[in-house]
Amino acid sequence: MAPGTFAGSMAVQFGSASASTGVGLDFQVGIGGHTYNVATTGGVADPGQSQLKLFDSTFGSAYGHGATINVTPGGVACPNASCRADVSGFLAGFGGGSAGVGYTISEFGTPNNPGAVQGTAAFTKAP
Repeated sequence: MAPGTFAGSMAVQFGSASASTGVGLDFQVGIGGHTYNVATTGGVADPGQSQLKLFDSTFGSAYGHGATINVTPGGVACPNASCRADVSGFLAGFGGGSAGVGYTISEFGTPNNPGAVQGTAAFTKAP
């Protein structure tokens, strides 16, 4: 399938413990004529509510594991009634000014599903 498109925003809430942190994401992945909208709880407006928490310089639901986010089904990745995105990533640079995000979109959020959409994205801090 031809390369898709990616557009999105990210916000980080730093804290003294993982429970008080959060990485808010709101992004769209377009591929195969369908757009998947992926947003953490609270989105970029309230990253502290996100299911993505910071663990040193990585983020996910637990150290080394991504968070599962429900996505509206449709398209090649989710032709049935279920659709999830598994998302994780890392912060880099001075003060976490850059970030990398990896995602898998499929019926169960795993790459083992036919038609799974996988990708990576990079973010930099806005001036």
